[in-house]
Amino acid sequence: MEAPSIPDFSRGDGLLPAIAQHHETGQVLMLAWMNQAAWEETLATGKAVYFSRSRGKLWRKGEESGHVQTVREIRVDCDADTILLKVDQVGAACHEGFESCFFRKIASNGSAQICETRLKEPSEIYSHPSEHATMKDSPNAETTTPRNQPWIRGIVPPLVTPLLGRDELDQAGLERLLEHVIAGGVQGVFILGTTGEAPSLSYRLRREMIASTCRLVAGRVPVLVGITDTSFVESMNVARVAAEAGATAVVLSTPYYFPAGQTELIQYVEHLAEESPLPIMLYNMPSMTKVQFEIETLKTLSTHKNIIGVKDSGGDLEYFKQLLPLKVLRPDWSILIGPEHLTAQAVMLGGDGGVNGGANIFPATFTQIFAAAERKDIEAMRELQDRIERLQAIYDVGKYASRFIKATKCALSVRGICSDFMAEPFNHFLEPERQRVASILEAL
Repeated sequence: MEAPSIPDFSRGDGLLPAIAQHHETGQVLMLAWMNQAAWEETLATGKAVYFSRSRGKLWRKGEESGHVQTVREIRVDCDADTILLKVDQVGAACHEGFESCFFRKIASNGSAQICETRLKEPSEIYSHPSEHATMKDSPNAETTTPRNQPWIRGIVPPLVTPLLGRDELDQAGLERLLEHVIAGGVQGVFILGTTGEAPSLSYRLRREMIASTCRLVAGRVPVLVGITDTSFVESMNVARVAAEAGATAVVLSTPYYFPAGQTELIQYVEHLAEESPLPIMLYNMPSMTKVQFEIETLKTLSTHKNIIGVKDSGGDLEYFKQLLPLKVLRPDWSILIGPEHLTAQAVMLGGDGGVNGGANIFPATFTQIFAAAERKDIEAMRELQDRIERLQAIYDVGKYASRFIKATKCALSVRGICSDFMAEPFNHFLEPERQRVASILEAL
């Protein structure tokens, strides 16, 4: 007797159920159908392809919405008649804009309750295939998000800059990193920030990083570019490069080395905002720049239409709370937090999301805790927060202040995503530290 093929498409009129499950979190995303052709194309391309019974043809997941599924593992059940795809999901799996098609919880009395946060309205998902996680133009355009809504919400990882040498970008690693975080459901990417080692990079390499990132992202999510510098002219030069490459916005901290007074700072930012071809998000990072954006300074700057929000990495939740009333003056401002262990708390307070270094490593963990905080799912938040708290142990490896960036790059290298080469004057972790990082990741 001939053994049945695996999967066995002789059953079910040639159609077998295919379950999509998130590769990292285990969340069940959707149920669809596969025929032999869909199965073969999925194997050949590494992208989920199904058969649409309503349309009578192959359905390449994400071909209209951009919400593609990259297949990481395939399993078949004991009867060879059900397929399980473990995938990395870009955006929403559900056509109604939810992360999972299983967004309704049934109570004991049979009533249904929505238990997830809608990531996108269906009209936004299918209005244009390249708009699924982006703004239609820029935060200043008339066709963008309404003025009473923040221009961006969610998790925006501050990307590391993958390097192969002192002035050599790890192009393959950058591509893997971008695909990794986008598949994890992030709402944007921020390059050339602190985690990106921007002050240590040549201007030539910064230009290459901007151009490569915008090309690889290809409009799938907003790209934010750091332009902080000691030189006004160089900040403007980088902003122009970002605009030409197709970036969405630029990010500006206080200039470092010479500490600026608040009056000087207001004038400096206003001059940049007048000349910048892209909207500016302000970046409070006093531990690195020696100067903080005081609340009154931000109130003054909120009157400038080309300034669109604040990213706060000061680590002081009381200061962050004082930022939130600025949304009364500028409802379109996005107020994001940097320290990842505070993200859920910040969102519960009314913040718009996080710029979290750990989202380089485990993006889905951070996008899920953001969603859980939005829907005030305390149980889910507690479980995800525990994972994030345990991840913080990698930042205790090493003895210098640079250990935060070293640990992030080391973790990405351990996971096979990109090189851990550091821009000078820093060095990557040596083998003993690398093993400690690997052990922490394995325990997660």
